[in-house]
Amino acid sequence: MKFSKYHGTGNDFILIDYISSEFDYSGFAIKICNRHKGVGADGLMYYSESDKADIMMNYINSDGSIGEMCGNGIRCFVRFLSDNNVISKKNFKVETLAGIMDVTIIDDINIMINMGERTLESKDMLKNNEKLINHEINVKDRKFIITSLLFGVPHTVIEVDKITEELALKYGPILEKNEIFKNGSNINFVEINDENNISVITWERGAGLTLSCGTGSCAAAIVMNENGKVNNDINVKVLGGKLNVKLDKDVFLTGEAIKICDGSFYGKYII
Repeated sequence: MKFSKYHGTGNDFILIDYISSEFDYSGFAIKICNRHKGVGADGLMYYSESDKADIMMNYINSDGSIGEMCGNGIRCFVRFLSDNNVISKKNFKVETLAGIMDVTIIDDINIMINMGERTLESKDMLKNNEKLINHEINVKDRKFIITSLLFGVPHTVIEVDKITEELALKYGPILEKNEIFKNGSNINFVEINDENNISVITWERGAGLTLSCGTGSCAAAIVMNENGKVNNDINVKVLGGKLNVKLDKDVFLTGEAIKICDGSFYGKYII
């Protein structure tokens, strides 16, 4: 099985061509994304035809679950398409399960994604509430003020004085599966540096602690802007690098998409 590996600020992905409708992509994702017995990645992507856009992005988390959208992943997806001459245009539309995204290849490093309209909508991700905005919640030995929003995928944003990996590892798994969510949530811990800069660490639903989360960075920027903590042009520092989020009526995410390698995977997979 031929594959390519890319990363966007450390969020890494396996990219493959479309195989067939009978292929077990979820089973394959679990095997190839395994960091000890496989290649290792946060997720798997492949393209297919779209009757609504130029192409369809299909995303599967490392645990085999389907992901509606991935902000870092879609940039790597676009770079993969360009590198392999699947699409030669610099600006085109990509269909995802979270909607159609306008993408722009800026240069050999950076890609900008129009992530769609900014929103604090959350009712489709919650069991009993229509909205959770600055809502207090108790987790283990600590209280958090959370805001949840459905931005491509479910996100919950929490401002803290200082972000650490220990914080994300301790509270992320519990918050992800909290009973208030219908199907879990990504958890984004945010530290305000100044009105133009924030730091974000994310516990991702279906992937765990990752070096970066594009949709999570957007969600964090939206919530901190709504709370009057940052302006409309925000640099986001993540464990794997830096992203930029610009807020207008729509949300624009810009960041790197870097090819790591091509290879052949010899592990067994199910058809």
